[in-house]
Amino acid sequence: MKTIRKVYFHLMVRKFEEVWDSEEYKRDRAENGKAPELAFVNPDEAILKRLQAKFQDENIYNKDYVKYLETKDREKSVWKENKEDINVILKMYDEATKDNDKIGNVIRQHGFDTLRGREENNEILRIQDIVYYIYSYPIPNKSAIESLEYVLSQYSAKYVKYPDKKPINKFKEDKNYVDKIQGVIQIYVKDGKTKVEKNQLPEKYDKYMQGIKDIDEIIIKVAKKPALELQKTRCENLIRELGENVSEYEKTYSMDENGVRQFPLSRRLIDNIIIEFLKVQTGFKEENETKYFDNHQYKDSNIVRNYLLWYIKRQKGIDIPSKSERGLFNRLEKIGKDIRVTTVLNDWITSKSAIKVRNIRKISNLIDEVYENYRDNSDF
Repeated sequence: MKTIRKVYFHLMVRKFEEVWDSEEYKRDRAENGKAPELAFVNPDEAILKRLQAKFQDENIYNKDYVKYLETKDREKSVWKENKEDINVILKMYDEATKDNDKIGNVIRQHGFDTLRGREENNEILRIQDIVYYIYSYPIPNKSAIESLEYVLSQYSAKYVKYPDKKPINKFKEDKNYVDKIQGVIQIYVKDGKTKVEKNQLPEKYDKYMQGIKDIDEIIIKVAKKPALELQKTRCENLIRELGENVSEYEKTYSMDENGVRQFPLSRRLIDNIIIEFLKVQTGFKEENETKYFDNHQYKDSNIVRNYLLWYIKRQKGIDIPSKSERGLFNRLEKIGKDIRVTTVLNDWITSKSAIKVRNIRKISNLIDEVYENYRDNSDF
């Protein structure tokens, strides 16, 4: 029996990457004098307690989740621009998943296979990878979307009250301009020369105005992948699996009595990830390039962005790559760097697709000002 338990412990040790000849282990042995009497303790418990102690040790991990993640998966590193956000999110997640022994999912490396080996070695982990990890392994008694909303609760979502829309010049406002958003008022700013919009909402939504940073400020970077590898990416997995899960899909788009999303933080971050993923994979932009459709930098008034998010909501996702030549992803890929409202609209007009009319109508409905005022001339 002792032999079996020793063999089992050895396998568990390998699983948790406790490498005996590492400098970390040598230092541990030097400090403690000898290895623990493993045959007389629960192997799982011994490993987890040891990992917890190392995580809290200021000379080893010092409660740094990014350092812990990178050490436990030596072939991965975390993108420097996301380190702060990933630390915040993983801390919230780990605290919320602690068991009776006060050890959470991150310390026990629960579900870490999702972050290992799905893509190439020496991969750089980014915020979208952590989002997919938490989506795949939600907090107990919470759904996947509820879990994401919880771990993002320290961020603000200012777009809830102040949509990220292009300010309207008071003196150049088109007389035919019609604001299609209900429950919106316009506030004059900068000496009355321009005005921005504010949603009229009760005070309870003021909480979305405060946070360590805004959800739109989380930097998203996507690596370009060959078409045959797209379905291996966590971005594609997130888009597809969310569309396939009826309850999570409906929940993520659900609205409250005031027309505000019930999960505004998680839905916004997912939308931002989707748009950046499509921009890079369709060839509209390089992965290190900053570029907007029509050079229109405002998220909530960008026609192509809003159209793509509408399409994905209606179709419950988007085939990546398309299953047929008429699929939207392939259409966007053919347009590539020239994706803008006019080229997307023209592509549908010349299409023989059975769903062309609804797509043309949607784009048309999103256009609410003269195009030359909408786009930035520096883009052409």
